[in-house]
Amino acid sequence: MKKWILALCLFIFFVSSVDARPSTQRSESQEKEKVLRWVKQTVVPAFASHGIQKYVSLWLPTSRWVVGRGATPDRLDTVLSYKKFIASKMLRSHGPAPKNLRYVFHHTKLALAGKRAQLSWHLTRLLPGSLEKVGQQFKLKKTAQGWKIQEFRWGPIR
Repeated sequence: MKKWILALCLFIFFVSSVDARPSTQRSESQEKEKVLRWVKQTVVPAFASHGIQKYVSLWLPTSRWVVGRGATPDRLDTVLSYKKFIASKMLRSHGPAPKNLRYVFHHTKLALAGKRAQLSWHLTRLLPGSLEKVGQQFKLKKTAQGWKIQEFRWGPIR
């Protein structure tokens, strides 16, 4: 009797631990997790830091940085080329990086299409005595060196 109970427990354990999704869905969700982890653990800290080398390595040479009034493009968008936003980063990076900087992510959406990904979220940036809420969109492209930013768009949340 005890052998049957043990066998049944082992069977339930193995059946419940097997992912029933097709392998393409599993690999897509694993790739989504990798992309999201890369952006949160590599891109966001590089944006906040004042180190220029890591920051530059995240971008394609044809990248654009778009500052808009919202998520939808319009005629009042400010578009910076790769050279301009790198120069801007160098100016903003003068002096020490802020301490006690925290981020909270809301409404995260990620879509994969082959070697391209589009990520959007609402981000709350917290510093002692300061709060900033923005919407951010990343258009990413997978290269031989890994994921790179093709376009970055941000603006206030309405």
